[in-house]
Amino acid sequence: MPLFTALPPAQSPEETPVFDDGESSIEVLDGAAARRQRLEQKRVNGDFPIWMVEQLDQEANRLGMTRQSIIKVWLAERLEGPKSIGVQ
Repeated sequence: MPLFTALPPAQSPEETPVFDDGESSIEVLDGAAARRQRLEQKRVNGDFPIWMVEQLDQEANRLGMTRQSIIKVWLAERLEGPKSIGVQ
């Protein structure tokens, strides 16, 4: 699935030369209507043991990022990684 929604299909052949001739199409795009699919945010809460929070904070400080950022990065790495781990 693409990260950005596509432009609506052209209504007539006269509308496509801007794209076909290599000209800039910026003025045709509606930036206010653009949406990044599947990247909308949803708040979730979780309870972690103190030792885990302390280690998260240490690693986040070492990398110069926030606790929330390191949690997001690590979760994304895990979810996007190899799919070989499965429940049998």
